[in-house]
Amino acid sequence: MRLGLRLSLAVCLLVVAACNRRPQPAPVVVVTPPSTLALDAADRAFAAADYSGAARDFQRYLELVPSGGERDHVLFHLGLIYALPDPMLQDWTRSTGYLKNVVDEFPQSAHKPAAQLILSMRDQATGLSAEIAKLTAESSQLRDEGTRLRNEVTQLQTDAAQLRTNSTALNDQIARLKAEADRVGLELDKRDQRIRELTGQLERMIKIDSERRTRPNN
Repeated sequence: MRLGLRLSLAVCLLVVAACNRRPQPAPVVVVTPPSTLALDAADRAFAAADYSGAARDFQRYLELVPSGGERDHVLFHLGLIYALPDPMLQDWTRSTGYLKNVVDEFPQSAHKPAAQLILSMRDQATGLSAEIAKLTAESSQLRDEGTRLRNEVTQLQTDAAQLRTNSTALNDQIARLKAEADRVGLELDKRDQRIRELTGQLERMIKIDSERRTRPNN
C-alpha cells in the first residue's frame, strides 16, 4: 500500500514537472491586411483635413480591393475630396465619376442618398451657370443694340438741329427710335434682374454644397 501510494505520488510529481517544462506556445501574431491599413490611414487623414493624403490612401485601398469591401465608403469620400473648393484638389469630372460609381455599383449603400444629392445639386448648378451665360450673352447683344439705337437717335437729333426743320416725318422717326430704345432698355433691365436672381440662387446652392462637403462623412 505504501509503495503503491509512493509510486502514485511520484508519477503525479513527474507529470506536474513535465507540464511545467512543456514549452509555452508562441504568441499569435495578428497580421493586419494592407488594405485595412490603407483605409485606416485614409480615414485618419480625412478626419485631420489632410485631403491630399486621404486621397492617396483611398486610392491605394481601391488598388488593393478591386471589388466589395469598403469600396462604397472609399468612392464616396474620394467624391467629396475632389468636390472641395480647393484649386489643388477640385476636379468635378473625377468627383462625379466616383459618386456615380457609388450610386451605380452600390444601390444599398448608406452613402447612396448623399451621393445622389450632391450629383443632383451639381447638375442644377451646371444648368444655372449655363442659363446665366446665355442670359449674359443676350444682355450683351441687347446692350449693343441699345447703344446703336441711342447713337442713331443722337445723330438724328443732331441732323434735325442742323437742318432746323420741323419735318413731321423726321420727328416721327425720332419718336419711333426713342420708343424702340426705351423698349430695349426695359428688356435689358428685365434681363439684368433675371441674371441677379439666378446668380443669387447659384451662390446659395454653392454655399449649401460647400457646407455639406466640408462636414466629415463617416
